[in-house]
Amino acid sequence: MFAYQPKLLSTYCHLSVFLDHFLMLLQYEQRACLDQTTAFLYSEQLKILGQFQKNLDKCWRSVRWISDFASIARERAYLNR
Repeated sequence: MFAYQPKLLSTYCHLSVFLDHFLMLLQYEQRACLDQTTAFLYSEQLKILGQFQKNLDKCWRSVRWISDFASIARERAYLNR
């Protein structure tokens, strides 16, 4: 996939790592907070970032066929030698 869409793969990886990191950080902070108002704010932020993560995964699934197609083509070319 990297040979075919390097910018796409790079952007997806950066966004995915960023979202995973901040989701984990927010979950930790939400568990550690003592104030109900702060816990609610963390909860709202978790919902927003969770939705971003779902949207990113949805976008990735829509373009992942490029990688799947290239893998199948390489495999068939190898088997037909």
